[in-house]
Amino acid sequence: LRFRHVPVFLKTTHNLDMLEQSSVIINMTAKAYPEHITYVWSKKEIPVESGKMSQRISSSGPILDVRNATRKDSGT
Repeated sequence: LRFRHVPVFLKTTHNLDMLEQSSVIINMTAKAYPEHITYVWSKKEIPVESGKMSQRISSSGPILDVRNATRKDSGT
């Protein structure tokens, strides 16, 4: 017997501090039932589209890849 439930992130979300020009891969994988989850990354309500947002920022499902971070990348 399986009960429907909302997505639950596998890792706790937290603030992430980065140095300028550093790179990071953020993984926000979640589990849910039914299992299909649509991930949407955004910055100031503008979606980071799957693939490339720029030459430095890309997303694929639960993964966000930020390379050579700048001050403009800060925020939520």
